[in-house]
Amino acid sequence: MNKLLGLIIALWLLGTSYQALADPIDVTYSVSGSSGNWILDFSFTNNLPGTNDIYLVMVAAPNFTNIVASPTGWGYTPGDKQFSYNVPWCIGSCVAAQPDPVFGINSGQTLSGFELKVTDLVAPTSIGWMAYSLYYGASLRGPYYNGPGCFDGTCGTGNPGFEGVAVATPLPAALPLFASGLAGLGWLARRRRRQPLTQAVT
Repeated sequence: MNKLLGLIIALWLLGTSYQALADPIDVTYSVSGSSGNWILDFSFTNNLPGTNDIYLVMVAAPNFTNIVASPTGWGYTPGDKQFSYNVPWCIGSCVAAQPDPVFGINSGQTLSGFELKVTDLVAPTSIGWMAYSLYYGASLRGPYYNGPGCFDGTCGTGNPGFEGVAVATPLPAALPLFASGLAGLGWLARRRRRQPLTQAVT
């Protein structure tokens, strides 16, 4: 029991230290649907300091068919495709690329509801993403984000770009299976403790 408690504490400490070293932008997605008809729901978290909001996000989904849903104020903007990032969403039309503190993903905020459909036979477990931020402070002159993680040449500007790989969160159907596995391990550990030790006869 003490070892299990120690393991739980160690995992908790690892999780809190990971959060302290969070990336400028974190992206995950959930998966629903079935083979050939998967719905991916992306969540973007803005860990940038100050008034740096995210106004444009993109994902690389090779077998993309259509947009299922978009958050309020956001729209699918095919004209903003870059490289292999073929599914872009932007605030409004994204023509002027103006910062929008109302609909943008603000510092410390997570926004989900970026949903798309793909025709992969097996649900994708990871997908590349790209995002752009804009500084919307009172003077619009900074201080701009100058930390790690942005594209070369965009750090220290009012329009830094970021990219990474999003990992799928566990499917809800898999959670009961995971919980029953943990319960089974606990039962085995308890049963082991109760068995009397046998001594060799000499």
